[in-house]
Amino acid sequence: MFLPNLRSLALEGCGRAITNKGVQALSRCAKLEDLDLNGCFRVTPEALLHAASNCPDLVTLSVSGIPAVDDATLQAILRVRDKRKKFTRLYFNSCSKITDAGIKALSALGETFLELEVAYCPAISDEGIVTLVSCCPNLTVLNLYGCFKLTDASLAVMGSLSNLKDLNLSMCREITDKGVVKFVEGKGGCRMLESFNLYDCIKITDVSLIALSRSPRLRFLGAFGLDSLTYETLVAFLNAVKTLERIDIGGCQRIRDKVGILATKYPRIAF
Repeated sequence: MFLPNLRSLALEGCGRAITNKGVQALSRCAKLEDLDLNGCFRVTPEALLHAASNCPDLVTLSVSGIPAVDDATLQAILRVRDKRKKFTRLYFNSCSKITDAGIKALSALGETFLELEVAYCPAISDEGIVTLVSCCPNLTVLNLYGCFKLTDASLAVMGSLSNLKDLNLSMCREITDKGVVKFVEGKGGCRMLESFNLYDCIKITDVSLIALSRSPRLRFLGAFGLDSLTYETLVAFLNAVKTLERIDIGGCQRIRDKVGILATKYPRIAF
């Protein structure tokens, strides 16, 4: 392989077809900026380290679904980037060996860091996320789907993120209205927020919906399975958020039989 001008390479889903040999060959792609290895489960941490070390312009790395990736892998990758461009976007979904130690290491990326996805990494807790958010103030995307240990403490500190556009806290069942209110009232709050997914956050009630009605840019709200939401409060929310394009209220016990009525009343919104 010799592609000196290659800047972006997506190998997602190649599975068994991609091995260490292929990843190591990328060292000849000196201008590579974005590398997607999602699902390439035969790739080892050693090969990832080789790519990170030999591709000086690499700023986006996706290694979701590679089971061998752990805190040590993440920390080693960051070390070899010391005199190279810093990562701006990292995707480690379903890398279940990553813990707070790995997340804390990412805090060294500081103001350059924009996007993190660590869905289904159940060992991550408030300890790691609070440290990360405090050190990386320009985050625009956080996908924490299935990080079950997270509580309102994480959500409260996210209120400081003035550039946050996409937040996914699905299945973070310890999140409550208190956390959502603190998030909205933070100095950054929901000013730039466009997408907020609270799927199966079972402690969320109308209180959160009322708070989020102040979101000036919200386009999508994931409210699937929020059984405490009431029809009256939902209508008030829909009237208040003029930017809303889609809302998922499937499984909401009190309002699921009124979806047809809502769809007719609010044709601009997909239910």
